[in-house]
Amino acid sequence: MKVLPKRLKIGYFTVQIKYVHDLKDSEGQDCMGLSDTDTQTMFISLDYPDQVVKETIFHECMHFLANDSSIFPDEEIEEDVIRFLSPKTMELLNRNKKFAKFLISDNTGEKYDFGESGKGEDKKESREEGGSGSQESGAGSEEGNKGSKEGS
Repeated sequence: MKVLPKRLKIGYFTVQIKYVHDLKDSEGQDCMGLSDTDTQTMFISLDYPDQVVKETIFHECMHFLANDSSIFPDEEIEEDVIRFLSPKTMELLNRNKKFAKFLISDNTGEKYDFGESGKGEDKKESREEGGSGSQESGAGSEEGNKGSKEGS
């Protein structure tokens, strides 16, 4: 991974991202990421492969979004839902690059072609991006976010 984001706009806040080695949670257990919503700071461990770091950043972003809307009655339910949804959302975006580009595009009048079959990316684009249309990217990994929890 060449460039890591140092801050993100999430809701009304600018969240700072700090990258560390040997990250521990409040119980002293190794973890991949932590979110401190009081200080708008995210801590991400660099002790994992690039894809896991990306998944962990996304996972921690979801904690900030959840905190911003206060939709979960407690932290345990929040963690369970985010641990389930974040890798699945990453997999959706990784397997459907044209769709991901469509979602972030501000060209609202532009027409998009998602291929004739409507089943993910076409094979030509997928090969150009270094994979096959059916190849897993690792984004669906439950391991990718194990140990992440929301801070204070």
